[in-house]
Amino acid sequence: MRVDLQSTLSGAIILVSMWAASLEAQQPPPGNVQATASGPTRVKLTWTAPAAANGYIVQRGIGQNALERLTPDKITTTAYTDAAAPASSALRYRVKAFFPGGATSLSAIVSVTTPSAASNTASGTQPNQQLAAAPSADRSAIVREPHQAGFTAVPASPVLATPGAAPAAASSGRYRVVANGFSVVQQAHSNHDDVYGGFVMLHFNRQNGELLDRDARHTNVLGDINGRVFGETDGGSFPRLHAGTASASGGLRNGDSYPDAGHARFRGADGIPPNRQTFPFEIWTGDLTNASDAIVILPTLWSRDGKTQPYDDWQTKELSAGSQIWYDQAVQEALRQTSLGVVAPPGAITPNGNQRFSEMAKLVGLAIVGGMGQPWVLGFAFDPSAHDFPIGFDPGAKALPRRAIVLTREMIEQALNSPKLPLNTTMVVPNYPAWILPYLDAPVGVIPVLLFDRVPPPGEPLRTSYVMYLQVERI
Repeated sequence: MRVDLQSTLSGAIILVSMWAASLEAQQPPPGNVQATASGPTRVKLTWTAPAAANGYIVQRGIGQNALERLTPDKITTTAYTDAAAPASSALRYRVKAFFPGGATSLSAIVSVTTPSAASNTASGTQPNQQLAAAPSADRSAIVREPHQAGFTAVPASPVLATPGAAPAAASSGRYRVVANGFSVVQQAHSNHDDVYGGFVMLHFNRQNGELLDRDARHTNVLGDINGRVFGETDGGSFPRLHAGTASASGGLRNGDSYPDAGHARFRGADGIPPNRQTFPFEIWTGDLTNASDAIVILPTLWSRDGKTQPYDDWQTKELSAGSQIWYDQAVQEALRQTSLGVVAPPGAITPNGNQRFSEMAKLVGLAIVGGMGQPWVLGFAFDPSAHDFPIGFDPGAKALPRRAIVLTREMIEQALNSPKLPLNTTMVVPNYPAWILPYLDAPVGVIPVLLFDRVPPPGEPLRTSYVMYLQVERI
């Protein structure tokens, strides 16, 4: 019997398409989609979660152009901020939900118009208009507020980081945080590394601890473009970019920097513009007001070794830990400082110009280890069998300590208007050799993040260790 292969394949494709369409039709869509322009280039979206949904992507269309994917990968929250929306534009948004088994559903399309760049941000706020009917839902299901499920309960009498003196007159500014790049001090593998950056952003009201916004993003994989691991394909959520000098096709090794040694710390006027695919990577762009709000950023680098589940779990956990992070003693203390730096547990202290700040972070971390109950060092339980793992992670700890950059407008302005602080040996994690100091030398506004979670005893060589450079700038 002669088989027409082309007809058979065509028939199979049609059947698969019909099956996929039926799956989409059977699932409830995200409901009550809201889009609000809070500035010329900023649109905030919220929606209610359909039952059993396990992830979302956001689509955006400019004018009457086709809707295109906006989020680089699936997100698990029911809120998303488009921080790179075009000004003075009519925009359309839609949310696609994913369900176990591969089923999906599409929300109604909503529209919003962003104000011009010259407009006042407050007067430019415009609620969305629904273009298609969407099922009504209880807004209490939106996982945004700290009192919802997934958040640690707020203490009854929290100690808020309010100034001791009368607050200064309200003054606002627009800022951007960019991960310029990184340098490899000690690679993770004997041949070469393949890595990607992952970042969580939490935006808080400083007066009451309310979580105003949150976001999580990751870069593409950087390293050997031919060194793909199981399950990784071209065009997936972790496409690869060439990086490193281990071979002609890439791969990071000791001494490498990305994008290059000249721009990893400070990209300068001749550097690549910030983007959302690779370094320099835009982590957050938005407004901050004196005595009003604050940003907490959790920066990480991950070794790409086979499964992204550890990264996904870390992202989900940290996005849902807003109140726990905000009311942590280390973060509250950091909010009182006027210098840029990193709050981290012992062994992961990143150099900071404010010596008291650095010492405070060490003492808080030691108190945690001593059993005082603060959650800072218990950031993320890690299963080493899951392949992808955080750069600098100490397997003996069995948990990835939180490392955070805390930012207020007062802190940023003080740092950007002050001279560069000289490096000194007190800015080095105990037992680190003096030759690491050049890695920590950065211009004003650039924060070196030392990615190493274990202090080696004297005489023991360094294990996996990178330095990532985050820049805070006015825009």
